[in-house]
Amino acid sequence: MQKLNLTIGRFQPFTQGHLNMVNEGEGPCIVYRINSSNKTIERKKKGIKIASKSWTDESVNKVIEYIDNPTGDLTEQEKELLKRPFTNELIDKELEIVKKSNKNIIDVVPVVNVYDALGKYNQFLTEHSDEYKVGDWMCGDDRKDNYEKNIEGLSKYTELEVEFKSGKTLPNILIGKLKVNTGKGRTEGVSGTDVRKAILNKDKSAFEKIMPKGVGSLFNDFIKAFDDFKVQLQNIIKEHKMMTLKEYICESLNKYFTEEEKGKIMKDMWDKNGQFYKFVKDKVDSLKAADINDYLDQCLDDDRCTAEFAAYIEMVIGRHNFSLEQVQKFISTEDLKG
Repeated sequence: MQKLNLTIGRFQPFTQGHLNMVNEGEGPCIVYRINSSNKTIERKKKGIKIASKSWTDESVNKVIEYIDNPTGDLTEQEKELLKRPFTNELIDKELEIVKKSNKNIIDVVPVVNVYDALGKYNQFLTEHSDEYKVGDWMCGDDRKDNYEKNIEGLSKYTELEVEFKSGKTLPNILIGKLKVNTGKGRTEGVSGTDVRKAILNKDKSAFEKIMPKGVGSLFNDFIKAFDDFKVQLQNIIKEHKMMTLKEYICESLNKYFTEEEKGKIMKDMWDKNGQFYKFVKDKVDSLKAADINDYLDQCLDDDRCTAEFAAYIEMVIGRHNFSLEQVQKFISTEDLKG
C-alpha cells in the first residue's frame, strides 16, 4: 500500500520550491489550495481589512508604490498585503498546468482552511483505503512548528468533518500516523517574494527560472493580476479620501460655537467700541436698542441678513465653518438684545 502525502497552502503563487517539496515526499501528493484570495476589501476608518488582517492607509500606499517600483523594503505586514493580488481562478489555472506536468500530484483541491483540508484528506484516505495509507504533511521549514501543533490538536478529535461546516463526519484515521515532512528544506533562490518581484519587474526570464515548467504561459496573467490589484487599492484609498473630506465638511458645518466663542461675540456686541457697532451702523436706522433688536429679529427670517451677521461672527471668532442655521440658533438662544 502506498503512502499518500498532502500539502496545504494559499500558494501565492505555487513556485518551483513548492513543487520540489512535493516531489521530495517519496509518494504521491494531494495539493489543498486554501481559498484565501478574492476576499472583499473592507474600508476601515484608518485603513483597510481583508478577512482577519488589517492595514493602515500608510501601508496600503507603500504597497501601491512598491507595485509601481519594487525597490526598498516592506514590513512583514506590508509583504502580506503584497501576496493578495492573485485570484483563486488564476492559481487554479496555474496548478492545473503543474498537475498535468507532474504525475506525483494526483489532485488539486480547493479548501476553506487547514482543518477543512485535513478533513477532506481523511475522507479521501477512508474511501481509498485499499490504495493509500496516511502519508506526510509536506511543508516548508517556516511552517513546521505550526503544523506539528495542528497535528497535536487534531489528535483530540475521534471524528473529522468531511467538508467545512457540513456536519457529516468520519472516524479520524490520521491520529498517531500523520507527520510533518519538510523534504530537503528550502530551495535556494526560490521564494514567493522572488516570484512576485520578477512579476513586478516584468522579468519573464527570472519568473520562468523559479516557477514550475509550463507556468510561463501565464506570465501576462500574473502581471495583470498585480495591475488590477493596484487599481483596486488606489480606488479604495481615493474613495476614502473623498469620504474623509465629506465627513470633515459635515463635521465642520455642524461645529457649533464654543462657550469661549459665544463669550467673544457677546462681549464685542456689548462694547460700544467693538466691531459689532461698526458693522451694524449702516444696516439700521439708528444705534438705539430697538432698531438693533429689529435687525436681529430680521436675521431669524431673512437668510441674506443672517449671512451678513455670519460674516460679522467670522470676523470676531476667526473661523467660518458654521452654518446659517447655527447663527440663527445663536441669535434665538442667547441674550443679545439690550
